[in-house]
Amino acid sequence: SEIGIKWELLQRKLLLTAAAYRTEVENELTQLDPVTNTYSQLGRRQVQGLELSAVGKLSAAWDVNFGLATLDTKIKQGTTGNNSAGAATRWSPELTATLWSSHALNRHWKVGGGARYVSEQKRVVDPSMNTATQNMPSIPAYWVADAMVQYSPDRNTTLRLNLNNLTDEDYISTLNNSGARVSLGAPRTMVLSGEYRFWAGRPA
Repeated sequence: SEIGIKWELLQRKLLLTAAAYRTEVENELTQLDPVTNTYSQLGRRQVQGLELSAVGKLSAAWDVNFGLATLDTKIKQGTTGNNSAGAATRWSPELTATLWSSHALNRHWKVGGGARYVSEQKRVVDPSMNTATQNMPSIPAYWVADAMVQYSPDRNTTLRLNLNNLTDEDYISTLNNSGARVSLGAPRTMVLSGEYRFWAGRPA
């Protein structure tokens, strides 16, 4: 089930949305007997959350793109994913958020910046398990800041410099199921790109 609402502001230049949802997944594989290793499709999982977003223009020169999502997962019945009822789903952050905003200084220059946030992602999700005895039980929460500078000498040409992970944040991007191998997120990175638009004739 899902319920949502939309608002258009600033003469329809800015769109705000909000949605809440709940999903029930049934008939997931459940282990009946660990000795005989027999399974049956009677597992049930619940996923629910809230999503908020804002996309559009705050002014003629100021663009914004914002998104926020919460996520709550729980096994309601069975042993789905080798975890008992009450456990969450692996790699499901309770909160994620992104923000990007750009501002045109004049007809040639534009600057932008934003951030990305991901809360803790659990590998060990069974509440009855002692995480102190487990190898790397979760991916820690992290946030990353980005920036951009853009120069357009004319209406056909654009040069853009993107600066990703401005603070050179050390964070884990992925973790394998045993917790023995991690992949680190990208360090501070600079990307210079160019764009040229060819016109067949005069634009309308």
